[in-house]
Amino acid sequence: MQVAGENVDVDLSVKASEYTDSELVDGIRCRDEHVFKHLQTRYKHGIRLMVCMNGGNADDAEDLFCDGLVRLMEIVDRHGFKLTCKLPSLLYAICEKKWKLILLKRRTAARYHRRKLDTTPEDDFIDVIDKSLYSMIFWESFNKLNDDCKRIFRSYFKELYSKEIAEILNYSYGYLRKRKCLCHKSLVRMVNVHPEYRKIKATEIL
Repeated sequence: MQVAGENVDVDLSVKASEYTDSELVDGIRCRDEHVFKHLQTRYKHGIRLMVCMNGGNADDAEDLFCDGLVRLMEIVDRHGFKLTCKLPSLLYAICEKKWKLILLKRRTAARYHRRKLDTTPEDDFIDVIDKSLYSMIFWESFNKLNDDCKRIFRSYFKELYSKEIAEILNYSYGYLRKRKCLCHKSLVRMVNVHPEYRKIKATEIL
């Protein structure tokens, strides 16, 4: 398209107007990149604001929004799914719930750290055993990941910036963030079904 004698590239596949909830649902199911870009452009700022006003930072918000989209895809993909509210409201509710759980885990970890200041040598010995067990569970689960996920996680283990990792792996920054979220989800699922981890959770319930 030409405007005032200048060449202007216009992507006519990107919808300029608002999406309806039905169109958003269909786009999510079809993994329409324009729909996901729309959700990110319009609603990520609100999630960032919610996180930053409740003890988090921009990086927390980025990860939370990515996890929220993954969870939203899972919900929308369910057989018989029916939307009972505005889809952006559902996305916000998903992210808000996840953030509250994250804050709860952080507070629990902080309390645990304070208690560790008063531990006895016997407690320390038990803690060493626990750490060894959790480490074994983690690495056995990690080794079951596909090679792509392993490369991504190993790069993060080296404490490289996301942009550096994207360049090394020849990914776009956005694709790296998406893959990291999906790989993290796979790793968590593998840990949760690990026999030794299930034994630990069973003893915590008793």
